[in-house]
Amino acid sequence: MKWPRSLSLGKTREAKALISKADKASDQQHWEEAAENYRRALEINPDLAPIWVQLGHTEKESGAFVDAVEAYKRASSLTPRDPDAFFHLAFLLERMDRVDEAIAAWRQVLRLAPDNLDAAARLQNLSLEDLQQVRLERQRDAIRAHRAGRSDARSSSRVVARLEASTSANDVGVTSLPGGRVAAWLMLPDTLPENPIAGLWAKGELIAISQLADPIPGSQLDLVFDLPTHVRAAEQLELGVSLLSLADMQPPLSQWVDVSLGRAANAYQSTFALPPTTPLKELGIIVFGFTRTRALEAVLESLHRQGASAITEVWIDGHQENAKLKPALLESANLAARYPLANLTANEGNFGFRKMMLLGLQHMTSTYEKFIVLEDDCFPTRNAVDVFHSEIERISDDKRIFSVYGHPFLTPSETETCARFQGWGWGTTSQKMLPILNELTECFSMTESQYLDFVTRTLTPEIEQAINVTPGRQPTDTLRRFFAWDETVCLLAARRGLAHKPTNPRVIYNFGMGTDGTHFDDIDVHRNPPFNMISLEEVWDVY
Repeated sequence: MKWPRSLSLGKTREAKALISKADKASDQQHWEEAAENYRRALEINPDLAPIWVQLGHTEKESGAFVDAVEAYKRASSLTPRDPDAFFHLAFLLERMDRVDEAIAAWRQVLRLAPDNLDAAARLQNLSLEDLQQVRLERQRDAIRAHRAGRSDARSSSRVVARLEASTSANDVGVTSLPGGRVAAWLMLPDTLPENPIAGLWAKGELIAISQLADPIPGSQLDLVFDLPTHVRAAEQLELGVSLLSLADMQPPLSQWVDVSLGRAANAYQSTFALPPTTPLKELGIIVFGFTRTRALEAVLESLHRQGASAITEVWIDGHQENAKLKPALLESANLAARYPLANLTANEGNFGFRKMMLLGLQHMTSTYEKFIVLEDDCFPTRNAVDVFHSEIERISDDKRIFSVYGHPFLTPSETETCARFQGWGWGTTSQKMLPILNELTECFSMTESQYLDFVTRTLTPEIEQAINVTPGRQPTDTLRRFFAWDETVCLLAARRGLAHKPTNPRVIYNFGMGTDGTHFDDIDVHRNPPFNMISLEEVWDVY
């Protein structure tokens, strides 16, 4: 601790004796006695930041929360670069239900100690947006440090792999998002350097970075970058994505191109040896199945008659040795194996439908340019694949439309487009899906309380009015209760101002009602708008 030279030896000894006495009282949980002695020591030397922290602890334990807050604040003012006092202050403010102040304190902890997982978890619980903002601030600080040429960890980084969206479309892709952000993806090499991060470039300038969470070599990596203010106004940007290494150990030159960050702009036109990648296939269909073997058979048979088995992938959730599920799931898998499919993924472990949907969408975005999504109760008519293909092609370059759906609501609000997403047989492009999928996955990873808080903050009156256009089947009825992948897609798309287009003619009939259904009884309300369902026994009548 810092003892000023102006303090006499006698006073220094007196203060140290008081601190020792206070420490002993604190160990014995004599909180008021400890607090009194800490205060007396601080009267002698008020610059002892650690003692202000100890005073805060004892005041807190004795129930004097307001005094404890002031003690922690005094400590933090004396050591503004030390996260310890801010950490204790944030916890106490949160305990006192002073939420806004707690958020500010947690943000300061993370600015000073970005790897503090406890602080990140507490801030995420209070405000996911504030947590994301802190991370973006750290990114901006790193970029400013690079531009200023400061000699820190980042300034010695090396460009270890470099891809340009304009010339390597199969290896990297970049697309714009509202709010001054861009989503990007790239295929990682088979070998990664230590501590990799991703960098976003414009005209040879590093303009944003993104931390990587457990990157898997050889896999597709999804990223979101926050654009700095000075480039947001540009009508067009030629962007590139690179992989940067924060490791001190230089990778083998035979595999990596070694360029210091300070000279990275000179390497913008360089070529790099990258692992071979498979070009995206034009169109794919994914069908999700479970225990409804008869229903799955109807869907697959219709696709087969249209000559679409070769572009169809079937994903079946697992039984995880559940004796009740295993026979039906094996029957579904055996049934699917009889068709000449592009791929059959029959899981052993039970992922649950929501997770399997996310995994399936991730697979489709990395495999196909365009794709169609069907569940095992979504029956495609004889021309469904051709209609979907042409409709998705038509909206590919339309930035206002996210998806095409084949099972219309048939409500007055549904015209050429509809702000309400329909998950009963739909399709889109991988480029449109990726930014939505990133946020959808993030929502799925939240606790239910965090998710419902996110919905409350996101669901503005304008968005609610836009998507609640199917009376009797409103998306907000589910959104305000729990996570559902399709209603969450509806919300995320609406937040971006995106709409959805019904096919013309109708090419999907949901037949998930009746004895073979899981949620819906065979009653008039489900046969009429906005449901428009049929039973399994009727599917070939509409083929």
